Order: sequence, then C-alpha cells, then structure tokens
Amino acid sequence: MYSRLRSPRGQLPDNYLAAIWRLPGGYLAATWQLFGGYLAAIWRLFGSYLAAIWQLFGSYLAAIWRLSGSYLAAVWQLFGGCLAAIWQLSGGCLAAIWRLSGSYLVRFHISSISYEFYFVRVLFRAVLFRAVLFRAILFRASSIPYPVLFHSGSTPCEFYTVAPPKELPGIQLSEIL
Repeated sequence: MYSRLRSPRGQLPDNYLAAIWRLPGGYLAATWQLFGGYLAAIWRLFGSYLAAIWQLFGSYLAAIWRLSGSYLAAVWQLFGGCLAAIWQLSGGCLAAIWRLSGSYLVRFHISSISYEFYFVRVLFRAVLFRAVLFRAILFRASSIPYPVLFHSGSTPCEFYTVAPPKELPGIQLSEIL
C-alpha cells in the first residue's frame, strides 16, 4: 500500500521538502531583517553624528569668521586711520615746503639776485707755506657776498668770503676762465 504522503523510491513527501526548504529560508529572512535593522540603525546613528558634527563645525566656522571679521575690520580701520594721518601729515609738510620754497623764490626774484656761475682762479695756501696752488673753482656771482669753505687733502679747511667778481681784489674779470 502506498500512501500519498510517501513517495516511491524512498523519497520524502513534498510537505517535508517544503518544510525543510522553509526552515533555512526563514533563518535567512530573519538574519536579513536583523542585519538590515542593524544597518538602518547604524546608518541613522551615523547620519545623526554627521549632522551634529556638521552643525558644530559650522557654528565654529561661523564664530571664527565673525571673530576674524571683527579683527580684520579693526585692523582695517586702524590701518586706514594711520594712512589718513600719514597722508595729512605728508600733505601738510609738502604744503609748508611748497609755501617756503615759493616765498624764497619770490624773495630771490624780488631782490633781483643774478646767479651766474664763473670759474675763478683761487689761491690755496698749503701748510707751512710749502706750495701755492691755483685752482679753477666754480663760483656763483651775486650781489651779496657769501662764505665758502675750501677743503683739500693737504690744506686745512678755510673760510673765505666771496664777493661779486667785480669786487674781488686783485682779480680782473678778464682772468676768469
């Protein structure tokens, strides 16, 4: 007698095979769901940590940016103030120099000082009267006498008052080189 539940040739019935097949499939499904749940939990946790780190980093960056921005603004204002002060000071000095040189130019022009340059032979006395040197020196001729300092390697420094060429004693205008 053969039963329907029993297969010929010693094989198990279909419901036993299905039960055996369902058992590892159920274990695989449970393992897959558990693994997926853990992965989802880890993913959510990692995402929340990343979001917290991102917010913290963003707030630190914002604070650093505000701080450095205020420092930059302070440095910029200080630098601008110093530049403005230097600009005003140099402008005032330039204006004073301009006015001073302008007043001198006006005085020179008004007093009609003529500046002509001449080469004049000048007598240099050497130390202990060893030598007498004549040198051609460039002088300016003016209507006002002015002091001139002569200095040579072997002669001491001496001051001479140079008068206009027509008033120099002993030198004729024809002797001017």
